[in-house]
Amino acid sequence: MIESISEASRLIAALGIVLTAGWSLVRVVKLVLKWIRVRILNRIDELEKCSNLVVDDIRSSSEENMIIMRGLKATLEAVAQNKCNGNVTSAIAAIDEYTLENSHKPKSNASKKEGNEDEREIKY
Repeated sequence: MIESISEASRLIAALGIVLTAGWSLVRVVKLVLKWIRVRILNRIDELEKCSNLVVDDIRSSSEENMIIMRGLKATLEAVAQNKCNGNVTSAIAAIDEYTLENSHKPKSNASKKEGNEDEREIKY
């Protein structure tokens, strides 16, 4: 009987060691997963901030381009009214054509141009 109690106590001690080791392993895994989750969420926040900055930059450059385009067109129209045409009328037509083509396109597709717009030369 003493042997069976001794064996039982050894078995209980071994079971306690295994359970403690298992619980410690579970805690370590939980900590690692929590650390990974925090890192991923921080990275997502950083990417959202960067994305918002890029969207703001695109929006402001779009507005700048619109202002420049209006100023250019006004200048060309003023030159055309003074009969200094040269290629001014073709430049005005190109600006009007570009404005009409892109005014109704969604902004996500505005950058996908059909053909290369840089190839179109305007001579002054």
